[in-house]
Amino acid sequence: MCKKVNYIKFCTCSDGEIINVSFADEVETWYRNKATYAFIAFEDGKYYDTYYKWTLSTLDYKAKESSVMGRMVYPKEKLNESLNKNEVLKILNSESPFDFEYTPNENDLIEIREVYEFVSLDDHPREYIENLMSFKYSNGKWVFGIHPLHYIHKEFKKGKIKS
Repeated sequence: MCKKVNYIKFCTCSDGEIINVSFADEVETWYRNKATYAFIAFEDGKYYDTYYKWTLSTLDYKAKESSVMGRMVYPKEKLNESLNKNEVLKILNSESPFDFEYTPNENDLIEIREVYEFVSLDDHPREYIENLMSFKYSNGKWVFGIHPLHYIHKEFKKGKIKS
């Protein structure tokens, strides 16, 4: 059940779609269905609609610093009026910011990013969205900012931001 906390809620609501990704045919059918929805959205003018997705991860291991490659995307302090650094920190550091039982561990990570509602269609490419905020649990509280790239995290919960 999604529980509203202040102005933002970290909702784990699911559309109920469960897929066994070990079977290629099932994955292909799932993607084809998602592409069909995206094409309908394109026809309806909703193909470019976005939402804010959150992902909660826990530290899995620390890699060698020299073995990490990639392009760094720096977190923004504000994604929209209600999704700003101070408001999100206030909620994350409140008593019950999630709609599930959870006690943060040192170096847990939560990322909030703007993503497209529908999968990409080859014939209709879209601009990459770099709207991202990230928070790390450190010394008993959530703090804003980036985490070291050599800290490898494992995702364990995700959902949509409802505001």
